[in-house]
Amino acid sequence: AQSMSLPELRSSVAGSVSEASFSLSSCSISDELPSVAQLREARKRTDLNAQALANRIAYLREEGEKVCKRLELTKYRTQELATRPSKADEQKALLQQRLEEIRAQQRRNKLQVAHGVQERKAVWDAMIDGRQKNAAEMREGKRLLQASKRMRDEERHRRIVERAVALRERGVGAEKQRILEEARLEQFRKIREEKKGRGAMEVLLKSRTEQRIAEMEQEEAELIEWLQAKNVEQREAYDELAIVVERRKAKQQPSATHPPPIAER
Repeated sequence: AQSMSLPELRSSVAGSVSEASFSLSSCSISDELPSVAQLREARKRTDLNAQALANRIAYLREEGEKVCKRLELTKYRTQELATRPSKADEQKALLQQRLEEIRAQQRRNKLQVAHGVQERKAVWDAMIDGRQKNAAEMREGKRLLQASKRMRDEERHRRIVERAVALRERGVGAEKQRILEEARLEQFRKIREEKKGRGAMEVLLKSRTEQRIAEMEQEEAELIEWLQAKNVEQREAYDELAIVVERRKAKQQPSATHPPPIAER
């Protein structure tokens, strides 16, 4: 037994492992832990919900910009009708003033559009950064899992070699059987730990996405409340504009219904 080489020892151990028969029902790990595929699918569904929420927030911001533009235009027309002069010689000055105001409004609109583009770009950049961070974290977690697996494999291989040497030196059948069972149980424990690690990584990614969704839902609620307030302000501005128009019609109506008297010859 002392003159056996390492290949002969390995073949002897492999033959002993194939001859050993014992039940593995007690070491089943499929029913103890949740499936990694299920956790991955749950995390993907959470990512899709976050993307849909980000799209809704962008839509609300765009609608808010449109409402602000309509509100400003309505207020401007109301002020214009309320302060419009009735004399013909002031019409030229009014037109010049309106032209300057229109140009100023155009400049403000350009600035608002540029600001909106910057905000959307900032949101998109933040989303890209978040995805890159998540990808980097997933890669780092995968690297750590692989390193841990490699260390466990090296340790297991070292133990197997030590046990094989001890088995060769002792040559006891019961001890050999016990060593084989311990090696098999160690393999099952290793698989269980790997599955736990992958499941924990999926749960961590899902929890981070859910936290981001909660923040985005709060932002969506604030945008909806702000948009509703702007819509109310827009309706009030429309009512004010209608009142001004009715007043001007009432002022112009007497002059239209009573023609000027005819001079006597």
